[in-house]
Amino acid sequence: MSINSIRGSLADSMGNTAQEFLTSLNTEQLLKCQFGFPENNERERWAYTPGVRGGLPFTEMTTDQERLARRLLASGLSEEAFVATTNIMALEVTLDQLEGWQGRFVRDPRLYYVSIFGAPSGDWAWRFDGHHVSLSYLILNEELASMTPGFLGSNPADASTATTHKLRPLGAEEDLGRALVLSMSENQRKLAVVSDIPPTDIVQSNRPQVEDGALPWSDASTPIDASYSKREVRENEPEILRYRSAIPLGICISDMDNRLKDQFLGLVKHYILRLPPALAQLEYEKYETGLLSEAYFSWAGSSERYQGHYYRIQGPNLLIEYDNTQNDANHIHSVWRNPEGDFGRDVLLEHYGSDH
Repeated sequence: MSINSIRGSLADSMGNTAQEFLTSLNTEQLLKCQFGFPENNERERWAYTPGVRGGLPFTEMTTDQERLARRLLASGLSEEAFVATTNIMALEVTLDQLEGWQGRFVRDPRLYYVSIFGAPSGDWAWRFDGHHVSLSYLILNEELASMTPGFLGSNPADASTATTHKLRPLGAEEDLGRALVLSMSENQRKLAVVSDIPPTDIVQSNRPQVEDGALPWSDASTPIDASYSKREVRENEPEILRYRSAIPLGICISDMDNRLKDQFLGLVKHYILRLPPALAQLEYEKYETGLLSEAYFSWAGSSERYQGHYYRIQGPNLLIEYDNTQNDANHIHSVWRNPEGDFGRDVLLEHYGSDH
């Protein structure tokens, strides 16, 4: 099956579910859920902190409507990623308990929002957004055109269970990254480990566009007015970790031996495998056959568990960031982005022309 037919089939599935969901809503719900298209200011407004979002939350849906919303969420994810996402949402209750039921944020596993931009046919988009989950999809010409940014986080990253095992929705994101840096030779590690101190958050925070010279913002919440212009950078961040598109940090894949290269590709593939399987395989092959030849991996912080750490994968049209620094390094943020095409910015420009 060609990539166009796969993208078309996924768009068709998403469109059918989205339309069924919209049809189930009353007028008041529709006003909250449905926006115009492309409505870039609202569509590119995203966050991974707790707080109010645009869209219709589960808390204002009937049981049947919520099931349709979850079906829409599942249509954009692999089975494994859907399980991880729903566990991340469920951990809001655990987090509330860990905070003594009196934290400053409302912890609610149903405080997640669905937004649909336009009518679900032809050109349209949708977003699923809430604490530690932010997923955006763009459909153009009835084909899935963009799937980034795609953010998943987890607090706690490791949650106790009745056995010696832990519930770890993003365990592979952590373990694969650590295994990669620990597998390096001394010389390779000197290239890869760029700072003994990790950043306090992913470096790009929730910027709507990947920004040169970025360090983490002090506030990664959703801007009420859709403007990020007054955000300040956190103090005392490691200067070496500024994002530079022209000068990637760390070790290049060309400096890895075959064993290390396979581990690196496995880590990249893990993020792409958040997509539905057929599309994920084609997306990964696109990177594997060319775009990853110039990719870099960098690490900051400790390589010990429960010690703060961060990694970045940077290459043409690719940025993956992961951090685990908060709550005694038991609080993960992870995101897959396209520096040129988040929210389908590049394909929309081509689709409509530079005057639109």
